[in-house]
Amino acid sequence: MDQSGTRKEDVSRTYQGVDGYTPVAAYLGNEGWCVGLELRPGRWHSSLEIDYFLERLFPRIERLVAPNLPVLLRKDSGFDSARLLFAVADEKARWAAMDRQFDYLVKWNPRKQDKSAWVKKAEAAGAFVEKRPGKREALMTLIVERAWKKQMCPFRLVIRVIERTISKHGQLLLLPDIQLEGWWTSLEEAEEMVIERYRDHGTHEQFHSEFKTDLDLERLPSLKLKGTRIQVHCLLP
Repeated sequence: MDQSGTRKEDVSRTYQGVDGYTPVAAYLGNEGWCVGLELRPGRWHSSLEIDYFLERLFPRIERLVAPNLPVLLRKDSGFDSARLLFAVADEKARWAAMDRQFDYLVKWNPRKQDKSAWVKKAEAAGAFVEKRPGKREALMTLIVERAWKKQMCPFRLVIRVIERTISKHGQLLLLPDIQLEGWWTSLEEAEEMVIERYRDHGTHEQFHSEFKTDLDLERLPSLKLKGTRIQVHCLLP
């Protein structure tokens, strides 16, 4: 949220290169009911102090969603950490104790992964499927042990590797173009369905856009804004 040229408290440089806030928001259902929205200092990473946001968020979802309906929590790669994976695994166990279904789907952050090495892994597993001449795709499921505070827990990681040696326009590439993606999930569905469920996360950005444009909240009206944190919670009646 660009707040350049203002003296609002906690306005600072964001990863998008402007002075503003880094908001965190949660939307419920296909309609995008906003159940949590907080302005945070622009210099903060997405996952910084997100634990407190989730502590307030989960009880709301528990109250708003009918007990017989499953809940799927989707988060982007900014929230890929062992600490947060353990937190959502604990939340899944808490819901299971109430005889309710809660699952999570978190985009994997490959960081410094060797893409060529993943191509070799997919070849060794025989997972590649040719989609067109010069393009092949592999889907794999791995069980990865993650550690947090001297605890170990297995997590399912769905991996997609795409290798292109010919562009979609028929141009031969000097070096293969390798695309590596992954998703941490508690879902037991096929890899294709897991990826399809995450695809809807793009709608999340549209909900952000409605706050910025339709509600005209890209730049807050006051030149000075006191208070270390602003919270806006739009709950269902």
